[in-house]
Amino acid sequence: MSDTAPRRTTNGSPQGGLRLFGKAAFGAGASRGRVLLVHGYGEHAKRHAEIASALTAAGFSVWAGDLPGHGEAAGKRGHVRRWEDYLSIVESWWEALPAAPAPFFLLGHSVGGLIALDWAGAHPERPRGLLLSSPAFRLGFEPPAWRQALARVVARIWPSFSQPSGIETEGISTVREEVKRYRDDPLCHDRATARFFVSYLAAAARLRADTRPLPCPTLVLFGEDDPISSLAAARAWVGAHRDAARLLTFPEARHELFHESFVVREAAVQAVVEFFDSRLR
Repeated sequence: MSDTAPRRTTNGSPQGGLRLFGKAAFGAGASRGRVLLVHGYGEHAKRHAEIASALTAAGFSVWAGDLPGHGEAAGKRGHVRRWEDYLSIVESWWEALPAAPAPFFLLGHSVGGLIALDWAGAHPERPRGLLLSSPAFRLGFEPPAWRQALARVVARIWPSFSQPSGIETEGISTVREEVKRYRDDPLCHDRATARFFVSYLAAAARLRADTRPLPCPTLVLFGEDDPISSLAAARAWVGAHRDAARLLTFPEARHELFHESFVVREAAVQAVVEFFDSRLR
């Protein structure tokens, strides 16, 4: 078994298998909708338990797994052989979902937002709605040109070469306790390999330039003080897809809206629930 192939289980296996966040609130095992959550770079699925809890309380079943090289999944931290491996993982998660007539939704955070968008574009008949939280269409900071050029060379000769990502953890939230919790979490990391970096840059550029119709209505949530993902890039992308996409921003909020101040967090969670709920009507 390769280090990118998940076991199709629901117990959070080291191979990145799916886990279910609680049961739907309405009916024995029934749900109003199924949500597949794709976490971001450097973190893991369990960090999204709060938004999952809010959705399950609203009657949705929420499923999530860890991407290769993240959380409890196998693989070198922050490494991927190719971007398409992420899409294959999401596809295997989709195939592992219990068969149900309930509508299907995607929720992706940061780099996970790009993965969710890319996968949904390949399967437009599947999602009823797409929620992108702080999607990393472009980094909020510009890595030096020499570093990008070097990464492209190293990715060919030593793809698993790893170094710190350069992302400042203070950028995830204005709440110091949340930043500390992230830093102290043994399942979070700050490593990025040359192949991951180059693959991410190429995928982000391709998705920014893709002006084809979106597979489904899409809501983008973004903190106005996010230093990790570029709000300007998200605005431009939403502008290019204004028929199906909408942008909702949060003043004085940073990268992880679901780990922000109480006011921001509650507003972001409510926006997610209301968006998915609206797609059921």
